Amino acid sequence: MGFDPNSPRLKRAGMAFLYQNIQVGQTGQAGSGVDVRDVPPIQAATYAWQGDDGTKEIQIAREKLDAFLLDKGQKASGYRLLGYNGPDTPARLRTWEFQALLPTTH
Repeated sequence: MGFDPNSPRLKRAGMAFLYQNIQVGQTGQAGSGVDVRDVPPIQAATYAWQGDDGTKEIQIAREKLDAFLLDKGQKASGYRLLGYNGPDTPARLRTWEFQALLPTTH
């Protein structure tokens, strides 16, 4: 799940599934409205928790990550939320990872 980094309330901006490598599937159209594409590697600072993925929890994660990065003299270039949950995972046991994406340097 991607977020608009300029939105103070972190409006959800898109959904994706990230796989461990390109051998998992093929890029291109995969059905109606589904576009499979390769995403370049990027460094990120992460904050993980179990339970709800509501606005309150995501805001806490953003505040923690932003404070961590500020202490390091860095600022996120964007954010995304990863969920590691099967359809039968109880809500209280769902695992989430909020990522602050770091700017690329060349």
